[in-house]
Amino acid sequence: SYFGKGLDWIQPWLNFGVYLGEVFIAFIVTMFVPKLTTFFPATMMAMLVVVAIEYGLARQFGADTPLLGDYGGVQVQYPWTTVLDPEYVLPSLASWETWKIVTGYGTALYATQFIETAIALNVVNRLDESDGP
Repeated sequence: SYFGKGLDWIQPWLNFGVYLGEVFIAFIVTMFVPKLTTFFPATMMAMLVVVAIEYGLARQFGADTPLLGDYGGVQVQYPWTTVLDPEYVLPSLASWETWKIVTGYGTALYATQFIETAIALNVVNRLDESDGP
């Protein structure tokens, strides 16, 4: 029963809602800004709009969406200092927990790259006035 905890139980869902809202708005911006103007790239406009929403609205109302730095345990300046460190050990792929983490991030990276490739293909098709590869 969550009633004794107040509204603390809703915080993870609020963060997820903010994520979904930002993704939806970025999608809408990339779809409809090129119909209004081609002076400014739509993907750049989408990034600026999402950053403005994140810092102008979401953080002002208490949505604590994590940044990349929040996920890293050790902050390093150069990657070779971490890789060459004798205490640095790659995690074992034998555990199910490691596979869940890798699969989650891999799926997110795959989806992002797929969308970026589709956008690049759309730009190339507009430039050479063709219908695809």
